[in-house]
Amino acid sequence: NMTYNAIYRTAHKNEIPLSVTIELLTKCNFKCKHCYIPEHIHEGLQKEELFKLFEDLKELGTLDLNLTGGEIFLRNDIMEIIRKARELGFRVTLLTNASLITEKIAKGLEELHVNSCSITLFSMEKSINDEITRVYGSWDKVINSVHILKKHGVNIGLKTPILKDNAMDFVAVNKFCNENNFEFSASPALFPRTNGDKTPMSYLIEDKQLFDCITNLDKIIPYKKNNINRKDLC
Repeated sequence: NMTYNAIYRTAHKNEIPLSVTIELLTKCNFKCKHCYIPEHIHEGLQKEELFKLFEDLKELGTLDLNLTGGEIFLRNDIMEIIRKARELGFRVTLLTNASLITEKIAKGLEELHVNSCSITLFSMEKSINDEITRVYGSWDKVINSVHILKKHGVNIGLKTPILKDNAMDFVAVNKFCNENNFEFSASPALFPRTNGDKTPMSYLIEDKQLFDCITNLDKIIPYKKNNINRKDLC
């Protein structure tokens, strides 16, 4: 009978890692100009190591498991990994560019009852989206996969990182989400690469462009204030 916030407060008090994000690999089939990952070459932990990690997290009390990359569906064993996580009772969210989703994969995700697929879409304009991913045809692949996942009843959330190139494109992406009953999020926050390279910061929107962006985001996203008193909360 506990509320979600109450569960998180209790977990924090008892030092339980309720929600955990695991980067399965850094390899990716997109080359997004703002990506914080400097090299897309690492294949990640072996599945046996991941399974042991899952077991440890289960014992620690973890409920939410977020699997990210790189692009997670580049792993040949990704469905085995998801299946193991679901067998252990985790609520699984997949962070993916969705470009590699097939009917078979979507059916498998439906049967495994994953919580959702969190998918990045930069714009409803193909040319703008593909210029950011630096892969021609990426928009078509993502949209096709989104429709496949929807057909199989998989929960979908679209998220739009906001750069100078697509500063107001999130408005159209949000409209697309509303028309299809998808979750939506967007943010102008970008981060330096993990090796210290600050190139991604050159794409940050600033000044009036940032003001207009935030003004419109405030109209679109129903932000909620949680009354959580934590001394370590910045």
